[in-house]
Amino acid sequence: MCSLLTIALIEANAQNSILENRYSFDTKKVSLYDALNIVSQKTGYFFIYDSRILENERRVKLEARGEKLESIIKGLLNNPKLDLRVLSKHILIYEKKETTATPKSEQNRHDSTIIISIKGTVYDNQTRKALQYVSVAIEGTSSGTITNGEGFFILKLPQSNEQLNIRISHIGYKPYTLPVMLVRDQKIDIYLKPDIVSLQEVVIRRVDPTEIITSTIKNLKTNYSPIPFYLTTFYREGVLKNSTYLSYAEAILKIYKPTINQFLGTEQVKEIKSRKIINADQTDTLLMKLKGGVSACLSLDIAKNIPDFLELSEVDKYRYTLSDIISYESHNAYAIGFVQKESIEEPLFTGTIYIDTDSLAILGADFEINPSFISKASDYLISQNRRTHIVKPERFAYSLTYRKIGNHYFTNHAKCDIQLKVRKKGRFFSNNYTAFLEMATCDVDTKNVIKFDKQETIRPQVVFLDIPYNYDPDFWGDFNYIVPEEKINEALKRINSKIGKVE
Repeated sequence: MCSLLTIALIEANAQNSILENRYSFDTKKVSLYDALNIVSQKTGYFFIYDSRILENERRVKLEARGEKLESIIKGLLNNPKLDLRVLSKHILIYEKKETTATPKSEQNRHDSTIIISIKGTVYDNQTRKALQYVSVAIEGTSSGTITNGEGFFILKLPQSNEQLNIRISHIGYKPYTLPVMLVRDQKIDIYLKPDIVSLQEVVIRRVDPTEIITSTIKNLKTNYSPIPFYLTTFYREGVLKNSTYLSYAEAILKIYKPTINQFLGTEQVKEIKSRKIINADQTDTLLMKLKGGVSACLSLDIAKNIPDFLELSEVDKYRYTLSDIISYESHNAYAIGFVQKESIEEPLFTGTIYIDTDSLAILGADFEINPSFISKASDYLISQNRRTHIVKPERFAYSLTYRKIGNHYFTNHAKCDIQLKVRKKGRFFSNNYTAFLEMATCDVDTKNVIKFDKQETIRPQVVFLDIPYNYDPDFWGDFNYIVPEEKINEALKRINSKIGKVE
C-alpha cells in the first residue's frame, strides 16, 4: 500500500516539475496560437484548451531568458482567471472555478453507473479548419464516437474508465492520445497534425495497385471478425428541398452482424430509441423518401458487401493508381485511386480506397458513382411513384472508415450523400433535393452474441417515430451520438415553431 502511494506521488511531482523547468525564447510578435506551438515544440508537451477562453489570434511576444515555464505560459495568457494542470505529456489551460468541488470517495471514482462527458472540437493543425468524421475512442475499450460536420463531439463514458486515455485518429493525420482524467467534464480543442508521406520520399518496392486490390480481397476473412458481433450505432438521415429541411430522423440502433462469411441479408436491427420530424409546410410538395435507409448504411460495409471495384471478376473494368502512402493510426496505408476504364460506358464507381500496407486490411474508402455516367444510373438509383416529375441524379457519394479493435476491423462510420434535380413536367425551373444517410458505431460487443428474436427487430427500411424534435442534450441519455450541427439545429427550431402554429 505504501509503495503504491509513493509511486503515485513521485509521478505527480515529476509531471508538475515541467512547469518549474527554465527556458529561453526570443521570438518576434506572433499569434498566441503560434506562440503556444513554439513552446510545445521546445518542451515536448502538448497544450489542451477551449478556444473560447483564449484569443488565438492575439499578437504576443515570446521572450524569456531562463524563466520558469509556468511564468512564460501565464505571461502569454495574460489572464489571472486561467490556470494550468499537467498530466502525462499534456498541459491543460482551464478557467478557474469559483467553488471547489467536494472530492469523490474512492468508491465513487470507480462507479460505472456515473457517466462523465468530454466535449471538444478537432481541427487541422496547419489550416485550423474543423475536421469532419474523426474517430474519438476510449483506448482499451470498444466504445467511441465521431466528430460531426463541424468537427465537434461529445464523448460519454463511465467514471470507472477515467484512468484510461482517449485516442483521436483520422486518415492522413497523426493520432492524438490524452488522459481522460485531465479533460473530464471539459470542453477542449484538439489540433491534429497531417501525416501524409509523399511517394517520392518513401523507398518501397515497386507495387502494382491492381495486385494490392486482389491481395486485399483474398485477405478479407483474415482481417474481419470470424464470429458474429453486436454493433451499437447512432443513425441519422435528412432530406432537404433547396435549402429547406423536409425531414430529419435520428436513432440509436443495436445491430446483429453475422460473420464475414455470411450474406448481408442476415443482419438484424433493433431500435433502442428514435425521433423524427417532418416539415408541416412541405406536405404538398413532392416527397422524397430515402430508399434503403439503415440498410443502405449497412451495405457500405464493403469488406462484407463487396462492391464491383473489389470484385475479382470486375477488376478488369477499372484502372487503379497508387496515389499516395498515408498514415492512419501510426501505420502506413496505400491510397489507391480507381476509375472505370475509358472503354467501359456503364455507370461504375470512382474514388479512393485506403489499405494497410502490412495487413492489407481496408481502412476506409471515399467513392461515388462516376459523374460522367450517372445519368445512365437513374433507373436503379431512383424509384419514382409519380409520373408528373422528371428526376435527374446529380451525385451519389459514399464514405466509410473502419476501426481496429483487438485483432479485427469493424465498421466505424458510414455516410451516403445524394443530390437530385427535380422538375415538374411542363415547368421550366427545377428544385434541388439533397439527402444524407449516416451511421456511426458507438460500441462493439463480441461476447455472448446471439440473433435477436424476430419480434424485437425492425425492418432496415423503417420510418422512425414522428416525435416533435427539440434539441435536448439529455434525450439520448448515456448513449454516444453525433451532435447535430448548428445549421441543422437552427433549421429544426424553425420547423418546430411552424408545427406549433399549425397545432
